This record gives sequence, C-alpha cells and structure tokens, in this order.
Amino acid sequence: MTVTKDTPYNPISCATHDGYEIAVMRRQQLQIEWLDADQLPHTEILIAKDLETLDREEFLLAESINGTRHRIRLDRIKNYSVINQNQA
Repeated sequence: MTVTKDTPYNPISCATHDGYEIAVMRRQQLQIEWLDADQLPHTEILIAKDLETLDREEFLLAESINGTRHRIRLDRIKNYSVINQNQA
C-alpha cells in the first residue's frame, strides 16, 4: 500500500473533496496523478474505494485494476479525471 506522509498536510478545497466523495460512492475509475513522499510522480488508473482521515490528514483509498491498494494523501494529488460514469 502506498502511503504518502512526509510534509505537513495542506487541506484541499471542499469542492475537490466532494468530487472524491462522489467518485467513492459511484466506485468510479479515476486517472490520478500524484506525488509520493519522495516527490516522485505517479499516474495510474485507480478505483476510488473510500476516504480516510488519520492524524488530521485526509487520504483516498483506491485500488488498481490488478488489486494493488493505495492510500494517497489528498493534498498530494495533482490532477484526476473520471474514466467512467458507472453508478453503484
């Protein structure tokens, strides 16, 4: 599981957070671009599974098509787009 937690958390906008909540509710596939704790960029298609708050930081819990789980700190996500519009 990928965990990014190296710098102080910078809260994201409510509108962006709402977008993640909708993606989770619909189990949407998202193409996500993010930086890991070492500032290395990643781009992957992931299925939004849940949101989590831990130690005043917010994370997207997501899973790749091959089953790899990711916990991505929301302020590390640089861009995302919805791949499908499936509604659960």
